[in-house]
Amino acid sequence: MNAPASHAPPAFLQLERLVLSMPMAQTLGLKFTRIAPGEVDLEILVQEAFTFRPGQLQATPVFAIGDFAAVAAAGTTLPPGWINATVDATLKLVAPARRAGSTRRWTPPSSSWRRRKGSPCGRVAG
Repeated sequence: MNAPASHAPPAFLQLERLVLSMPMAQTLGLKFTRIAPGEVDLEILVQEAFTFRPGQLQATPVFAIGDFAAVAAAGTTLPPGWINATVDATLKLVAPARRAGSTRRWTPPSSSWRRRKGSPCGRVAG
């Protein structure tokens, strides 16, 4: 399991630990790079099993990181003890997700995933 981001405010460490304890988050090699009220930045480990061509991710891990990010971002706005989950989601892909250079990690091109005001779990590209 990845260690929680050292830069996360103490109030978000529990949420981060909860997300990182999930088996799918561990399979993806999920890593929080930033967490703030209503916003998170995540990375995943690019594994050959997730690609359709070297360095190009299939839609499944791309969707998964978006789902984890949106739910975690919304979770930062909930009162202590509350939890949330995805009810419905849609992902529109316009080009293959490619890792940069020789790095083994991938970060979505939109820099932040934010909770849309009035939406329990919306995502807005940064």
